[in-house]
Amino acid sequence: MDNNFYAFLLTTLAGLSTLIGSFIIFFSKKKQDSTIIGSLGFASGVMIIVSLTDLIPNGFQLFSRTYSTIFSILLLLGMNLLIDLDNNTPIFIAINNNNIENIVL
Repeated sequence: MDNNFYAFLLTTLAGLSTLIGSFIIFFSKKKQDSTIIGSLGFASGVMIIVSLTDLIPNGFQLFSRTYSTIFSILLLLGMNLLIDLDNNTPIFIAINNNNIENIVL
């Protein structure tokens, strides 16, 4: 198989699986929080696995010839920045007339 066809096939399968999962949630009669939480947890796990097993190693292989040290330092700095932003961003929840609003400052 050609590499372009293989990439297109994987992208199509990923998009169709997302569509099928959304149809299952949308057309289910019981919309329980546990079903939605489980589906979102499964989807995030799949995205993390794809990132760790395919995208990051390919990125390291692409930049390993000339920019490996700079790329590694920038990757770690970016990850630390995102972790710091996630931990230090305050989230306030305001309840007004039975409406819950998330306010991020």
